[in-house]
Amino acid sequence: MAASSGAISELAENSIVLMISETADYRKKLLNLLNNVINEKKFSTLYISANLPYPNLVNILKENDISADNLFVIDTATT
Repeated sequence: MAASSGAISELAENSIVLMISETADYRKKLLNLLNNVINEKKFSTLYISANLPYPNLVNILKENDISADNLFVIDTATT
């Protein structure tokens, strides 16, 4: 499923979304996706991070007014 706003608005509560993106667009698309599923749809969200440490992710979310309250992160970037 494409991570477009239209596709995201049609997600059912127990949906699984895989986002694949070019490096240049990654952060913008990630923030758009997380804003839609966390802030707008109020879904609990599991995020598997392969390249962004948890503290950095939370700071980026705060800077973009995206709640981390219902975000569960598997951080594989931090050693």
